[in-house]
Amino acid sequence: EENQFSRQEELLIEKTSWERIVNCLGEIPESQRLILEKSLFEEYSMKQIESEFKLSLANIKTILHRARKLLLNCFERGDK
Repeated sequence: EENQFSRQEELLIEKTSWERIVNCLGEIPESQRLILEKSLFEEYSMKQIESEFKLSLANIKTILHRARKLLLNCFERGDK
C-alpha cells in the first residue's frame, strides 16, 4: 500500500509539472514557442526547423535561446 501511495504522489507531481510547463509555454510568444515545441517535443533537428520555418540557423539558435530563457524564468518565478 505504501508503494501505491508513492506512485500516486509521483503521478500528481508529473501532472502538476506538466500543467506548469503548459502554462509557462503559453507565456512565450507564439513564433518562439512553435520553434521550441518542434525542438523539444517533436525532436526536430535544426535542419528540419530551418526548412520548415525558412530561417537561418543563427536565427533559430537565437530564438531557442530566448524561448528557453523565458521558460526558465517562468519556472523560477514559481507562480504558475
